[in-house]
Amino acid sequence: MDFLIVISSFIVVWSFIEIGFLISFKLATSNNMLISHNLFMWNLRIIALVLFSSSVFMINHFNFNIKEFLIMCFL
Repeated sequence: MDFLIVISSFIVVWSFIEIGFLISFKLATSNNMLISHNLFMWNLRIIALVLFSSSVFMINHFNFNIKEFLIMCFL
């Protein structure tokens, strides 16, 4: 169950990130960027995949309980 919560949260947040960057790239008027949009997005996607895979590892390896974690976060 915790794994499904993490996956669904990741998908929702990542879709908002992709849509936000796509809209901002389309609205940008200057093309004199130091790094290309595609290179930046692929670097961002690699970082996201590393973070996602480490979260999956933490959940599966350390018997993670998301309810206990959320209670600790609110304290």
